[in-house]
Amino acid sequence: MRKTLLTLMCVGSMITTYAGGFRVSLQGIKQAAMGHTGVAVVHDASSAFFNPAGLALIDSKWSVSAGVFGISAEANYQNRLDGSSYNTDNSLGTPFSLYVSHKLSDKLAVGLGVYTPYGNTVDWGNDWPGQALIRDISLQAFFIQPTISYKLNDWASVGAGLIYATGGVELNRAFVAAGNVNLKSDSADGIGYNLGLMLKPHEKVQIGVNYRSEVKMEAEGDAKVTSNQGTELPGLADTWKADLPLSAELTFGIAYMPTDKWTLEFDLNYAFWDSYKSLDFDFIQGNLPDSSSVRDYENTFIYRIGASYDFNDRWTGRLGAYYDETPSPDAYFSPETPTVDNRALTSGVTYNFKNGFSIDGTYMFLSGKERSFTNVETGWAGDLKATTHIFGLGASYNF
Repeated sequence: MRKTLLTLMCVGSMITTYAGGFRVSLQGIKQAAMGHTGVAVVHDASSAFFNPAGLALIDSKWSVSAGVFGISAEANYQNRLDGSSYNTDNSLGTPFSLYVSHKLSDKLAVGLGVYTPYGNTVDWGNDWPGQALIRDISLQAFFIQPTISYKLNDWASVGAGLIYATGGVELNRAFVAAGNVNLKSDSADGIGYNLGLMLKPHEKVQIGVNYRSEVKMEAEGDAKVTSNQGTELPGLADTWKADLPLSAELTFGIAYMPTDKWTLEFDLNYAFWDSYKSLDFDFIQGNLPDSSSVRDYENTFIYRIGASYDFNDRWTGRLGAYYDETPSPDAYFSPETPTVDNRALTSGVTYNFKNGFSIDGTYMFLSGKERSFTNVETGWAGDLKATTHIFGLGASYNF
């Protein structure tokens, strides 16, 4: 029985925050401001994430892009039987990204990306009705991606990246026979890849396709049980292991530039969530019972639109929106991943200096569609709402 640390991590981060599963869609400030589109447009070295085929199309020899986000997310659970409600009390999430690319020749480019697609905290507190399922969870995950990109001709390029993922997770929940069980791992690792294709069939039209493979994280950690008074119960100490599947994703995008000042883009993401069947923990010493919980996630679409307008040589404005479906069915909903259908509005500006340096800012608002659920395994039922505010600041330098 092995299955899930990363899953848990993912779950935790996604749920309270923004994406329909446990993915955190915040890998570029400019792209975030345009509804997180970007598979068909090249801005800078951040194409290493959105479409590695774009690195060969950057005009400058070097490109550097970095950004950080601040995420304020809140989920509200309401008990249908007595009307009581409970809110999460999450700390500010701060995912970041850093990309560098270099042109080795007119056709060949290489790059490196470091980003945090999973990293957040979900805190329901110690006194809410679902504490036996989850009290709090925090996670950190870093993806490191070396990339190569080649320009085939004036209208086509290809690219590929190798993904090494590493991270850690910690969660707490109430333990029936004592007070609290703590599961913690400082390391989880996995490998994946990223493929891209960019086409320019017309001087005003660009098309992009990007595929990111599933990353299976393997994790091991320690389990610690404490009494209600905080005293550790050594007879219940254990170690555990789990596999953590992060879903594959296929994205198609098309961009249209009606004038030199306007760029319009539409992206369609398809996430292969159906690989996440259950969340399983295998306790090695046998002091704690193995656990398995059905999740039965479903594949989903994300619909994204974005636009940018160059007011002059210095200022660029951006707007966007997207609709992100939740992969979690009502019959197996769990509060460790309070995922909902999200409707997002995005905005942002860029100030361009004359030497290729620019500063970017973005703001995003996500309104979660209220959902009602009854878990057929645990009987856990209620209504859930979620809202998220996201701020982002970044800079890029092409030289």
